[in-house]
Amino acid sequence: MDQREREQLRSANDELRRRFDRAMQTFEQARPGDITAQVAGIRMTAASCDRLAEATVDATGVLVDLRFAVGACRRPAADISRAVTEAAAEARRLAMAQTETLIAPFAAVADEVAELWPDDDQHRI
Repeated sequence: MDQREREQLRSANDELRRRFDRAMQTFEQARPGDITAQVAGIRMTAASCDRLAEATVDATGVLVDLRFAVGACRRPAADISRAVTEAAAEARRLAMAQTETLIAPFAAVADEVAELWPDDDQHRI
């Protein structure tokens, strides 16, 4: 290996190191412990269009609370079922959007780090 090739390798290595350091700095600034707690605390509530049902879900979309409007028990079961499904689906959508917003910095870091390694199979362990 001649001097020119060594310089090229050193330059490529320095660039990889800079990119990795930037990714790690972004990761550390995102404060993973804080975000984990924030995601665990997510609760999103939504109501059906007719306000018959109101559902609250956690970050994973699991139903944690369900409330009905006064007089809901006098409505047909199909109306109640539709209202619950609609409210829960909207609450889940909101929870997923909030979760994605919180973890976006980590997704960016993961993408940046993934770009540091070549895709070809000859470099895989």
